[in-house]
Amino acid sequence: MSDQQNENTQPILPPDANAAMDKMIEISKKLSSILDQESMTIATQDTIGFSNVQIEKSKAVQQYQQAAQEFQTRANAFRRLGKDKLDELETLQLDIKQKTEASQDIMQGMIEKFKKRTVTQKGDKVDG
Repeated sequence: MSDQQNENTQPILPPDANAAMDKMIEISKKLSSILDQESMTIATQDTIGFSNVQIEKSKAVQQYQQAAQEFQTRANAFRRLGKDKLDELETLQLDIKQKTEASQDIMQGMIEKFKKRTVTQKGDKVDG
């Protein structure tokens, strides 16, 4: 989200730091799960499932980004919480990053295969 965030946007994270940390962890777990679903649809070449997951993923990413922005603005309050929750959140964030990178690598590979196949098919055509 931009600095010109819509004034009508409701905060995602609750005011209490512990509850906000729990909510941030919950949002991160949800996004991680959606990324797992995305990987599964790619692996099984389920284009309809992939399309459906993209809609869900888009919403989850928006929620995650807004929550992360809120989290950053309140970082000092979260530093006073127990290390266990901060570690859990850090692990989830790393997990999300790795899953996103892996998905992008797979998609890039599929695009390259498609491009090669398309070029080969065009080269194989015989004019009439």
